[in-house]
Amino acid sequence: MSTLTITGMSKKPLIWQPLYKEIEGQVSSGDKVLLLIAPYIKLNPLKSILNSCRHTDQIKIVTRWAPQDIVSSVSDLSIYPFLKENKIPLYLNTRIHLKLYIYRSNRGFHTSGNITSAGLGYGENNNIELGCNVDLSGSDWQEVYSIIENSRVVDDTVYEAYIKYLSDNKDKRPPLPKFILPKDPVKEYSINRLPATDS
Repeated sequence: MSTLTITGMSKKPLIWQPLYKEIEGQVSSGDKVLLLIAPYIKLNPLKSILNSCRHTDQIKIVTRWAPQDIVSSVSDLSIYPFLKENKIPLYLNTRIHLKLYIYRSNRGFHTSGNITSAGLGYGENNNIELGCNVDLSGSDWQEVYSIIENSRVVDDTVYEAYIKYLSDNKDKRPPLPKFILPKDPVKEYSINRLPATDS
C-alpha cells in the first residue's frame, strides 16, 4: 500500500469545535475583524464575537435573510437594530452559503459553522463543525468585493419590510409568499466602504 506525499505546501490544520475560541484567539492577538459572512446569524452569538473585538469601526457583516430563514427563526432580524446602534453596516446577499471571517492581517477563517450558538460552540448541544485558516489572495479579494457589491445594504426601510413579512407569515407553513424588497436606491460605492487590509 502506497502513501501520497505532498511537498511544497504549507500545512493548515483543521480546527474543530468550539470554533469561537479560534476566532476570539485571533482577535485577542491584536488582529482586527473586517468582515463576517454567514447565512444564519443569531443575536447573542454575534454579540459574543463582537464583544471580543477591541475595535469594531471597520467591521462589515453579510447575511442572507431568506424568507424561510426568518420565519423559521434560524436568523434574527434583531441583529439590525443592534448593529445600527453600534454603527456596523449589514448587507444582504441571498446567494451566500459560505461562512467566512476576514481579518486585517489578510487572513481568513473559513468554516462550516454559522454565527449561532450551535454553530460556534457556545451551547451544550453543539453541531459538529470545523474550519481552517487561510491566507487570502488577490483573486479572493475580488470575490469578496463582488459579494459586497452585489449585496443590499440593510436600512430602516428594508428592516421594517422584513418585520412586516414576519408578522404576516409567522404562522404559515411553506411554501411561503414571495418577499419583495423595497426598491433599492442608487448604489454609490467607494473603496472606503470595502474591507481594507495591511497589504
